[in-house]
Amino acid sequence: MSLSATDQKFIEVAISEAQAGFNEGGIPIGACLVSKDGKLIAKGRNLRMQKYPNQLFLLIIRGSATLHGETCCLENAGRLPASVYKGATMVFPPYHGD
Repeated sequence: MSLSATDQKFIEVAISEAQAGFNEGGIPIGACLVSKDGKLIAKGRNLRMQKYPNQLFLLIIRGSATLHGETCCLENAGRLPASVYKGATMVFPPYHGD
């Protein structure tokens, strides 16, 4: 299965977010939200470690339902009409480092 140039572009955006999170000491998961007409709506990265840098025990015990790459991406999109989200695609490729 080959990817279109547009698909590859958005995968690279999500990977760039993952790399930024990794560089901040976080979990390297990035995501971007793409509209049905191929426009970038938002991007985001996992912020669990950055939010609780000195509280690893708390992080393991409680975790976070809202600091994952995908949910941070949605948060960064802000409040938009439902029509913007209809047909949109969340891109979140696995990140394996350099």
